[in-house]
Amino acid sequence: MPSDEIKLSDFDGTIHFISYTHADVAWVHTRAWHIDRYVRALDEILDMMDEYPDYCYYIDTWTELMIPYIKLRPQNLDRLRKYIRNGQMAVCCGHYGNVRSTNVGDETYIRNLQQGMKHWREFEPSVNLQVCADMDVTFGHTQLPQILGLAGITGYFVERPMAALDSEGVPRAFYWKGLSGDKILVCRAFYGGLYNISERHGPTWDTDWDAVVDSIWKGYVERPVQDGVENVALCVGSDDTRPDRLLPENDEIINYRELISLWNERSPGKMAYSTPDRLFSALEAGREKLKTIDRVLDPTDVSYNTANHGRRGIWWLREKNDRLLVQGEVVNTIASIIKGIEYPQDQYTALWEKLLDWTPHAVQYLFRQDWQAGELDLMKTADSAEKLIESASISLVDSCLPMDSGGIALINTLPRKLKEIIPIWVINTDLTRDLGGITDVDGKAVPFQVVDYPVCNAELNILAEVEAPSCGFTTLKYEWDTVPPKPAGEVAITNAETAPYWRTKYNMLSKTTIKDAAFELSSNRMKITCNNGHLVSVEDMVAGVKRVAPDGSSFLEPVYYSVKKENWYTESISDEPERFVVDDVRLDHSGPLMWRVTRTGTVGGYWVRQHIELYKDEAGVRSTIQFMAPSDNISSFLAIALPVSGNAKVEVDVPFGIEPRNFDEIKYGSGERVIPGFFWARTWANASDSDGQIALIAEDGDKFFRAFGSPGKLVHIMAQKTKVFEESWEGYIDMYDVGGRQVFQHRMMLGQENIDMVRKAEQIRHPIRHQYVPKSMTGISREAVRISPDTLSMNSFAADNDEYILRLTQMCGDSASVSVSLPFTPISASLVDLNGKVLDSDIRCQDDKVTFTIKPWQIASIRIL
Repeated sequence: MPSDEIKLSDFDGTIHFISYTHADVAWVHTRAWHIDRYVRALDEILDMMDEYPDYCYYIDTWTELMIPYIKLRPQNLDRLRKYIRNGQMAVCCGHYGNVRSTNVGDETYIRNLQQGMKHWREFEPSVNLQVCADMDVTFGHTQLPQILGLAGITGYFVERPMAALDSEGVPRAFYWKGLSGDKILVCRAFYGGLYNISERHGPTWDTDWDAVVDSIWKGYVERPVQDGVENVALCVGSDDTRPDRLLPENDEIINYRELISLWNERSPGKMAYSTPDRLFSALEAGREKLKTIDRVLDPTDVSYNTANHGRRGIWWLREKNDRLLVQGEVVNTIASIIKGIEYPQDQYTALWEKLLDWTPHAVQYLFRQDWQAGELDLMKTADSAEKLIESASISLVDSCLPMDSGGIALINTLPRKLKEIIPIWVINTDLTRDLGGITDVDGKAVPFQVVDYPVCNAELNILAEVEAPSCGFTTLKYEWDTVPPKPAGEVAITNAETAPYWRTKYNMLSKTTIKDAAFELSSNRMKITCNNGHLVSVEDMVAGVKRVAPDGSSFLEPVYYSVKKENWYTESISDEPERFVVDDVRLDHSGPLMWRVTRTGTVGGYWVRQHIELYKDEAGVRSTIQFMAPSDNISSFLAIALPVSGNAKVEVDVPFGIEPRNFDEIKYGSGERVIPGFFWARTWANASDSDGQIALIAEDGDKFFRAFGSPGKLVHIMAQKTKVFEESWEGYIDMYDVGGRQVFQHRMMLGQENIDMVRKAEQIRHPIRHQYVPKSMTGISREAVRISPDTLSMNSFAADNDEYILRLTQMCGDSASVSVSLPFTPISASLVDLNGKVLDSDIRCQDDKVTFTIKPWQIASIRIL
């Protein structure tokens, strides 16, 4: 033992004995069981506080714990308020739901804090919400110090990934400096402890006291003490435990009070009931002994959460709802400003909270009867969000039936002008005409391409190259041609017999099989080469960037990983994937806006159809994968892969920022990091090497990636299929059920440097929408909000009573002068935190503009009146 290492006999500090029931809704039980369990636990906690004035506890979530308790135990609420006021009951952070920051949308995480704190403060105004407890949900991204600080939180209490961060030399208590330069006090501790009878070493704590002391010292206390701190955490309890009871041994009473008494009699240090609030106050008092860590603390998530249920997963419904609610708030806000319609604030609050009800971290493992309820709730929420967008859009652009329209309005919810190729579904109930052209507000022809016509000229699926003003709308006018009359005396003909006419009119190719599956396909910018059905090279002819796949690899290839998974836990996956076997390749489209080949085949028993597309002027290749899961009783990952060099530097987007992924520094091989090269990203991963950059955007997939293999591959995992479990709780969660046909979309982007991935991802999450408008509206274009510079992202724009809240993020490491142009003259503007508190800033209003200086990576919420 090194001479400077502290021994137990030398430690005279305080062990904060922190009792906790971790609300693990959906983990190994039904939701009804969890509700019953938590009500029981809170009843018992209050009884113990009544009996013992020194007894402490903490709770950390609203939807899992408090909503049921308020409803079912109204007679106990004043007792609970009393203990919150006197500090015996700590409320850590006041989450609405105990979420993983890596498992929900950006704005969902913000609303989770805001709505949770709002409800806790309404319940007990004096509640202290300065410590955030994320004990079972992994470290977050490097913008968390800023986000938590904006919520008024000064302490971050976390566990995962414990062993990995220990091995990387990260202290148990330290200050974490985030991407923006904000700092937060962090304490890493096991969220569960002393809940196994083996840790008591006998029927009482005194049966083998030396063994008890040794296990507590080595298991919980020694590591933080070596960091030089005098206050350490010893959390007791675990998933769904009742107070002062063991977990696995049938709720046997364990009598922690006896342990504390014995420790204080026989050891030099002090052990006392405590809370995270008291712990962090003590750590803050000794701040001079704490280090500052200024780097990424990689939030690689637990491997068993990967892509559950594929595209059918709860994770996708949560992501979809986040996108719809954010976009809907923008449309409704614009409509309220321009057209004076009432902003549906109560409806949006209710929809956000319905989404938050299904965001607790373990919800991926719902029992089958609860899964159906969750899926239905989230689908209803998405439907309601769509209806709010449609209603606001109708008011904004005077929408009408297609038969009464002169064209369509394009509604852009991003705060910059867009030029984009978008899909439009053209409805035509007058079959004497067909679409002849499209013009913009200046009368210029809008390029379009008919992709398909399901029923002659009645409905067309088209792509159109459009321009839309910043955070506003423009209109397009449809030009109609008269359908040529049939020859005299000709009888009615079928849709199939009219196909040649429509294909000729719209210059559509007949879908043709490509012999030997070898071809080159070119747009006006990109060229791809395919051999034996595999995409072996891709070239940006404008930028002069070309990449060639090494042997054993190809671009945008569906691949299959075998997985060892005997129960819920992923034990390992294969180092190298099984490759795609191509059965057929077909040429579908050849411009002028989109070029497409379709290939079909199998990989690991999955049937796969993949569209590979080039778009006009786009420096990349798009992929749409449809698949059917195998019927075999296997565990597997289905992924999409592209080759990257082994020394490539990878950076990824995280909520409100961008982080590097330094795989050499990430400790894999144990616990939640059992998959080498496994990492998490919000939407995309961008790899840089001597050949430039190659990036993969997952448009709609769960965001688990892998950079690994020989040759090197950058992989996005789309779907996990497990064996059919027949015993224990795993038999009730249906994780094997990947369902029927699923669809995933990706984009592979190329560049020499600085591919604007942030903008691409924003356009994917919040696409241009379209709405039919009367002839009186054609020729009208309206910009509502314009924001500069282009480095800014608009995270949300929503009404708040008579005010508006605009949330922006500076997505780079430079300060900038911000200008926000509005469709009205604001009375005042102020920079506020997430609680509405006004912050110091140089913000000012002049005419229709709000200006201020934004710091590097700053998240700025602006209240506008």
